[in-house]
Amino acid sequence: MARLSFAIFEWDGGDIALLREAKQSQEGLGYAAYVKLSTKELARHCRRRTQGSAETKRLLREVLDAFWEVMDSMGVPLIDRACMEEIWSTQHRHLGCIQDPAVVELPVGIHPPTSVLGRRRRRPPHRDGGAAGQRGGGRKCTEDG
Repeated sequence: MARLSFAIFEWDGGDIALLREAKQSQEGLGYAAYVKLSTKELARHCRRRTQGSAETKRLLREVLDAFWEVMDSMGVPLIDRACMEEIWSTQHRHLGCIQDPAVVELPVGIHPPTSVLGRRRRRPPHRDGGAAGQRGGGRKCTEDG
């Protein structure tokens, strides 16, 4: 599932830099020291956005290619290739429907990641056009099918 999420979303680089700086400061480390950020910390303090239709399509194809031959413990393929190829051939055109809009304005009052280290940040309400699966839902799909 992590690989699938990586194919669709990317973390905001500015938020990661601020979080890394805040964590280095909190732990008393110098700026050159490497600080490992957990997925939980990233989810709590950093924004994610979709990567764009073309990049998402390429990365999802890589995920599918990696799992074609994978079997479970009983030797049964995890993915029925013929079935998945049929699904992918009809559904890949909807990738544009789950993409975030180019600019999403955050409401006033959201604190930067450095001020909330250790506290749960209030999630901003998503405006029309958020990615599917996020609060507020995605845009209406205009593709046929």
